[in-house]
Amino acid sequence: MSYNYLPPPDTTKFPFAQPEFDPIAIREGIEFGTLAFGPNDMYSKPWYNHEEQRQEYYNNAPNAYYPQKDPAKRGLVTPYQKGSAMSNLPPEIWMEIAKSSGPTVVGAPAPLSQVSGRLRGIVHNMQDLYTNFTIEPLGSKRKLPDRKQVREWVQKSGNRPLTIAFAVDCVDWDAPQGLLDVMKELVCCLSRWEHVTLYVPWTYVMAELLNRADGPPTMLRSLKLEGQTTYRSLTPFASALVRYASCITDFHWVDSFGQESRNGLGFTTELPMNFGNLSKLHLDNPLVLPDVFLVLSQTHKLVSLEINNLSIVETAPWTAPSTRISLPMLASMKLVVHFELFEAQSQVSLVGPLLSYIYTPSLRHAHFGFDENWNQDAFTRFLRTSNCKLQSLEFETVSITEMDLRETMRSSMVQSSLQSLSIKTGEQPWSPLSEKAVERMTPPSRPSPSAANCYAPELRKLCVNLHTIHQFSGQFAEMVKRRAASGILKEVEIVGTGDRSRFFRRVPQDIEIIEQLGKKTNLKVTISTK
Repeated sequence: MSYNYLPPPDTTKFPFAQPEFDPIAIREGIEFGTLAFGPNDMYSKPWYNHEEQRQEYYNNAPNAYYPQKDPAKRGLVTPYQKGSAMSNLPPEIWMEIAKSSGPTVVGAPAPLSQVSGRLRGIVHNMQDLYTNFTIEPLGSKRKLPDRKQVREWVQKSGNRPLTIAFAVDCVDWDAPQGLLDVMKELVCCLSRWEHVTLYVPWTYVMAELLNRADGPPTMLRSLKLEGQTTYRSLTPFASALVRYASCITDFHWVDSFGQESRNGLGFTTELPMNFGNLSKLHLDNPLVLPDVFLVLSQTHKLVSLEINNLSIVETAPWTAPSTRISLPMLASMKLVVHFELFEAQSQVSLVGPLLSYIYTPSLRHAHFGFDENWNQDAFTRFLRTSNCKLQSLEFETVSITEMDLRETMRSSMVQSSLQSLSIKTGEQPWSPLSEKAVERMTPPSRPSPSAANCYAPELRKLCVNLHTIHQFSGQFAEMVKRRAASGILKEVEIVGTGDRSRFFRRVPQDIEIIEQLGKKTNLKVTISTK
């Protein structure tokens, strides 16, 4: 089967331009975002992710489309254009593109505005593709898909649940042209919304649209709100949507309150949703402790919790909960202090009081960040009362001392179960991972009774800063070497800031040994600077 390119394809330089169709290569190219199609230039042809061929292709076809690196845009296809390389693709390739455009393959649906031409003709019987919408403004005028096109897809979706995402490349407060027309069609099937991503500032123009809904969003399972931090993040449409969606299990809010709203209405007042069914909660907005306690007291089914801007109003008193909050199913927890408080070097402890009032017996993964007032006593009591077996523990720019770390590693809730440990101190020159701590983490060269006293014997991944390695003269590398020899330690990651060559001149011994281990054994070694 010929591709009918003009000029004929050079099969020695472009693997995809082979006369015979290679479905595996096409599928890999779509899945990994390395398949691209050029516009209306005579050199346009499909290409694959080979560095030399890619560079030559760019030189010969400067107007070619570059591969999509964003995972949310993998597998995209450009609109059908007469005379382009896409117009000559055989049906087999279009079928592979159609199969790979769904969210089950690449993690995101194909944009409605970019699925056209032959792909539309090929997939008319693939009903699952019509249940996934990505609404994205395109062109210099930032126009959305035509209303008739959206209506057609809604009709073809039948009665199946819908996945709808508003993709915003350039964050803009103004709603694009055609937004109301598109939303009028989508709101008519509101009862079938299942997974939705909303760009909240656009919803200011949607206040009256809920009156057109065919029913409440009873099928809505996951909701992600996105917006700019400089604007109020909730609108009447967004508030009403979460009020009527009684079955949301996954909620993600990417935004922040302004200072004026933080002292006004609380989080639960502006977001009147049913927290009782939530299993995943991810909040990027500044959240004060009273609101955290109020939310957690209602989320007994919570499995994953991530609060990235834990905050407090220092001038306003707050009342602790009368009883300990039980989260029996919580397996993953991330608590990060609001960066403004961190920069201001606030003397108020936030993570400590929160840990003092929650009970999480199923917790396996814990992440703490930007806490300048780390309360080790509260953390120790939390581990003891919850009786949880942590498998991964991460400290990111937390004022944890050497004694705090050693006390944590000695805890029975960490000692026998910890498989991943990450200690990142950022720009700080100090590290809690001292020589004594590394010595206790180093297993004996031969089996002996002292092996029982070794910290974290089941550790599989270790992540530290560049500054941490600087204080050692072979001890850290020896610890890694012995753990790698046992076959338990699988990965070592060293991260930080600064010039890598300068770093090597300062501490060559540990790094060279660890890198050689990575080359000779199955140990995965990653050394990166920012």
